[in-house]
Amino acid sequence: MAIVTQQRVGNGTASDFTGEIDWSIDTVPDPVTVSPASGSVELADIILVGSRSIPGEIQVSQIDVDIDHGNEAWHLALDLGGIQASNNLGWTHTVSGNRITFKPTSGHAVIDNERGITLQVNKLRISRKVGTGAVIIGTKWRANESSGWRTDEAVKAVGKFPPGFYLDNFKADPLIIENGDSVTLTWDRSSGATQTLLYENAEIDVTDYTKFEVKNLSRNTMFYLRSRVQQGTDYAERVLNTYVTVNQPDLEIRNLTVRGRVHGNLNADKVTAAVVSEPGSLPWQRKNTITATAGYQTTAPTYGFLQCNNKGNGNYQGTVVLEVGTTGVMSRFEVEARQCSTILVKEGDTIKITAVGSVNHETSWYSIGRLAFG
Repeated sequence: MAIVTQQRVGNGTASDFTGEIDWSIDTVPDPVTVSPASGSVELADIILVGSRSIPGEIQVSQIDVDIDHGNEAWHLALDLGGIQASNNLGWTHTVSGNRITFKPTSGHAVIDNERGITLQVNKLRISRKVGTGAVIIGTKWRANESSGWRTDEAVKAVGKFPPGFYLDNFKADPLIIENGDSVTLTWDRSSGATQTLLYENAEIDVTDYTKFEVKNLSRNTMFYLRSRVQQGTDYAERVLNTYVTVNQPDLEIRNLTVRGRVHGNLNADKVTAAVVSEPGSLPWQRKNTITATAGYQTTAPTYGFLQCNNKGNGNYQGTVVLEVGTTGVMSRFEVEARQCSTILVKEGDTIKITAVGSVNHETSWYSIGRLAFG
């Protein structure tokens, strides 16, 4: 039994970012069709594109393209007979065994970030069993004339699929949404295959669909669409993906370290914190006898406790009124004569002290510093 897995990144080509040259591969047709058990064979074109993402230039003396051929599921081609090889740099090529060798007309060529390489192998005779064949690209290069030659190798997998099989144009609309909005996924597919949509922890059978809506998306999400088809005892599988970005997404992380400040509301089931001593967080006290028309107001410089002792002696039997909070969201606390009250105050809260009637109170502020969450 041969299992074919072929994956495409978005609607582009599969690419390896290894070595001095990054290679991507594409095929015509896409996907490649396996040849029938006997008779005529299917043909395919292989296109290899190489580019440098690393700054600077290198010297390249040859590039070998190896294509396994034979009658097994892991052979991409039956043979290399009748192929047509070409490139965009005017290099020569030779064919020997399962290898196609491309060489510059001079000893070497300079490849830099502005000069890419395109190699094509056309009219490749595809083998007769569903499976995955390998295309191996070997690049012989050196940094300059004073350094030794090295060979980088990249391996590209090409699946061979049953006739009529296709899965293409997997798209999301829209690609950017607001938190909680929906996204619609669409794709083209052949019949006779099963399709599965995979994202996060979901695995949904969408065999009878070419359109599917995902609701209430709250985080950036990569969607995968897998199509699987059977031919005899062999299976072929193709996977496409697409990505959706969510503005102000929900996040799920294991550890979070904040070096600056957290702005806005922080809702959590459990938060641990440490007290950090900073300038401006030293304790201060407010002791005064005030009346309803002579109030006191300030802003809490840090987190702390506001403690009011309404002594209530002699003729001072009024009520101390404490208001704590932000504009429009003030909490009111009334401290009667001969009573005490202690209030937790957040950094930046407004503190107002007034009175109803005559009072004799001692109201004190005790700073506990700024809170560093961890």
